[in-house]
Amino acid sequence: MTKVFAVAFDRTIAIEPNPHLLTQVKQAILQAQAIAAPILAAEPKAQGDLVLCSHTLYHIPAAMIAFARGDSGDAEPVVQIAIGRE
Repeated sequence: MTKVFAVAFDRTIAIEPNPHLLTQVKQAILQAQAIAAPILAAEPKAQGDLVLCSHTLYHIPAAMIAFARGDSGDAEPVVQIAIGRE
């Protein structure tokens, strides 16, 4: 799914803790900055205009997802979350 979106942006940052899957991302998207870390530990060098989280929501505490969506009360949403299947 990342490859489909990569062509529409100047930069692609791939965060993937699984070494096998990270190798696949590097081969599929040659220009991607690849980070071998879990999403909450990753420190990308740039912010994104679009954050595509595929399979990462399993590893993020529900309270953090609620905050990101703006469900925490008075906070404005900092991201939009779309959940879909490939």
